[in-house]
Amino acid sequence: MVSLYLTTFTFDPMMPFMETENNKQTGALTVGDPRTDVQLKKAVEAIAIKPTIGRITMLMKKTFNVLLHNAMESGSEVEVYKMRLADLIANVSPDSNDYETFKTYLRKMNATQVEWHSKAIDGSEENWGVSSLMAEAEIIKTKSSGFVVEYSYAPKIKKKLLNPGTYANINLRFQSVLRSNAAMTLHEICSRYSTNPSCVTMRETWQWWRPILTGTPDAEAGGEYGEYKYFKRDVLKPAITEVNTLTELTVGLIEHKIGRRVAEIQFSIDRKAQTSFNLGQPPLVDGQLLQRIIALGLTATAAREIYTEHEEALVKVCVENTEARLKNTSLPPVTSPSAYFRSLIKDKLGSPQLALKKTKATEPAPADVKKKLLDAYLASLRQNAKAMFNEAGNDERQAWRDRFEREFLPGNPPVAKAYEKSGLDGSLAQKAFVNWLAEATWGNEPTEAELLDFAIKSKRMG
Repeated sequence: MVSLYLTTFTFDPMMPFMETENNKQTGALTVGDPRTDVQLKKAVEAIAIKPTIGRITMLMKKTFNVLLHNAMESGSEVEVYKMRLADLIANVSPDSNDYETFKTYLRKMNATQVEWHSKAIDGSEENWGVSSLMAEAEIIKTKSSGFVVEYSYAPKIKKKLLNPGTYANINLRFQSVLRSNAAMTLHEICSRYSTNPSCVTMRETWQWWRPILTGTPDAEAGGEYGEYKYFKRDVLKPAITEVNTLTELTVGLIEHKIGRRVAEIQFSIDRKAQTSFNLGQPPLVDGQLLQRIIALGLTATAAREIYTEHEEALVKVCVENTEARLKNTSLPPVTSPSAYFRSLIKDKLGSPQLALKKTKATEPAPADVKKKLLDAYLASLRQNAKAMFNEAGNDERQAWRDRFEREFLPGNPPVAKAYEKSGLDGSLAQKAFVNWLAEATWGNEPTEAELLDFAIKSKRMG
């Protein structure tokens, strides 16, 4: 069972969807293209999803969004919607051709029960209902289009989904780069409240937020995140970092305490002035990871079930730990790698305290990590400055030289002497000039968001 709850506000008009020659022919959204702003007009009833039976994962939610966008483009009068399976996969997980995994997602969407609850802001209207995320789905092989997904919604929920009275504009371009269900859900909720004059979300108990952001029923999430400090450490902080680094929103956590105990939370929202992000989209269905799970002794069906049931980060850690254990000859041999792997999946979900102790023993000091990251960031700026100078015209180069001579050389006699002798051909003067140009162009004190953006782009997240 899944319950949804949000109050209503007014939202900005949708931005236009930029078509490419490819999607004109196939109907694909090309969500992964960073140049494209695909706006989903998503009903408030479908945003904050609280599962009570079964888990809702990131890819399941992305699949739902892509199919919903396709249905809205086709119109509410259509009874059965159609989309090429290849287009669905391309828009949810580029570079993937794993049809069987997407069949698993369709099964889960059909089996997921949705309980929706919406209120008007003035209290004049309140609605409650229950249905499935998808009434039915079928994959049909055609001569003209190959495999086609045909799907439909239950009549009541279809009306709300395709003709929403109150909705949020969800930018699927930004959602295409998010890598966790918590970040994706937080982005949707904050997008929904970003046009509210107060720029804050609803205020609820942290236990209310727990199943919504984790996509896990309270019966299970309560075991993994039974205390707020674990929920904050493992869910809230990573999700906020993802949203702030990879999307158009800056989100802040607001804690409301009773004494020293955090009782309720909500989020502040601010829209960034810069909306041109080009972070790309790595494939979301990792075929190699699926093969590694199968290599542990699981069937392909069981491997897909585990992969689609849990967040990819957890699955990957458990696979790596199992592989490392199998290679450890100092311990007794593992009689069943598949059983060992399954037990890790279960233990990771139920023992955050144990995971915390292991993490503390191996983590480097935060100050050391930040210093190394800052050094790498500044080195990257220097490389960019040198490339920028080499690609510039003569007039622009001379203008930079003149500024360097006026602003830097008077206070640095050794460099001034070297510069007078050899110009920028000398190593000392050249190094000083590149450092000065980088600092003059970008500064040398990046924000936390800029550092995190650099860490992700340069693959230094570890």
